[in-house]
Amino acid sequence: KYGNVKINHQIIDINYKFRNSDLFSHKTHRHEPPISGNIVFVGENDELVAISKPATLPVHACGAYRYNSLMLILKQEPVIENQPNLHLVHRLDRLTSGLMILAKSKEVAAKMAKIIQDRETKKTYLARVKGRFPANLSNIPKLPLDKILYMDNIIDDVDEDDVDEENNSIKKKRPAHQMTNLQSCDYTAEDLAVGYNYQTNNDEQVLYLRCPVGVISYRNGIHGCNVPNSKPAISSFQVIGYCEETDTTLVKCLLYTGRTHQLRLHLQYLGNPIANDPCYGGVLFYKDEIKTKKALDLIQIMRETGYQPLANIQYLNHLDSTLTGVRHNSDITNESIATNSINESNESTEGLTEEDFLLRNCRYVNTILLYKSLSLLYDRYCSQNKSLELELSLHCDGIWLHALSYQYKDQWFFETPWPDWADHFNHNKITTIV
Repeated sequence: KYGNVKINHQIIDINYKFRNSDLFSHKTHRHEPPISGNIVFVGENDELVAISKPATLPVHACGAYRYNSLMLILKQEPVIENQPNLHLVHRLDRLTSGLMILAKSKEVAAKMAKIIQDRETKKTYLARVKGRFPANLSNIPKLPLDKILYMDNIIDDVDEDDVDEENNSIKKKRPAHQMTNLQSCDYTAEDLAVGYNYQTNNDEQVLYLRCPVGVISYRNGIHGCNVPNSKPAISSFQVIGYCEETDTTLVKCLLYTGRTHQLRLHLQYLGNPIANDPCYGGVLFYKDEIKTKKALDLIQIMRETGYQPLANIQYLNHLDSTLTGVRHNSDITNESIATNSINESNESTEGLTEEDFLLRNCRYVNTILLYKSLSLLYDRYCSQNKSLELELSLHCDGIWLHALSYQYKDQWFFETPWPDWADHFNHNKITTIV
């Protein structure tokens, strides 16, 4: 009716019935969520390229992200000379930073998938967690170490993923001989056991944890420990040091299985969630007074103007309740912006320029115009191409989990520098825990 949806480049009646070879087009306008940080080259050999991924950057196109994804950025901004088309062999959570290995050919990617599947690689992470580690072992059974590390029947999720090159995404793939003889419901009680134990390596204690993890909500991407339809998961943890000033512990973590969010879940289960991981027991902007104050200032201004952010800020709801004052300028509210946008978009778009189409339909543009008219936020966040800073200031910009190193026997070893949040653990501020 209004020209946003067309068939064969023509505005059609709502009762039109599709026919073979019809071309359906929908004119719309979307913004990808903002990302921050840079992709850093770590090293390469004849078959692989190693890079360090910043937090907030998804590995492949997914959900609201497409161009703001690692694989598409690497196509536009190569990290080596004469860079070939790179292929994923594993992935990291969007909010996790650190080392990623990319294959220079499909053949190498297939070989790497087999190596990872056979558990011949070693991945090391750094995590900064709340409190002294470990905080909660009293409710977890202690098992013999051989039962914790029993892996004969375990099939990984993440490490057996393959890549859909056409869509720059990862798809699930399992060896053909394993497709029918072992599904998640076929795991035994021994496979799904929960327990911990210690082992001393080079005079340092390593905590091993076996606890199955599974999906709680596919829609929201939330997982949990020991939930229905869980799959076996094994991790180990070694304390590097404790900082009394921030009440956080720096922990070295190793994965023995590849479950989604495994380390985040296991650390939460042990009573020491990643300190700034709001999804799994942490606190957004954990003890960062500057970021917290900035978020509070923005929420206060939004409260006064009646405006709400473009995305849900559920992890800051507790801060909103601490603010004072009542809303004013009630004639300019988020609801009125949305209503105006809807009313304006229900007009024909025929003959509109791209600029006019954006002014009519883009909520970011409407947001900037609102700030400009109020002169409250415009100078601070919109004047120097900083309009997206508003969104970044209210949402998680990464968690304290970093993929530090990756090794395959004596064939290759790649390692990144420590992240900035781990540098806080210098010899003057940490107490080594034995």
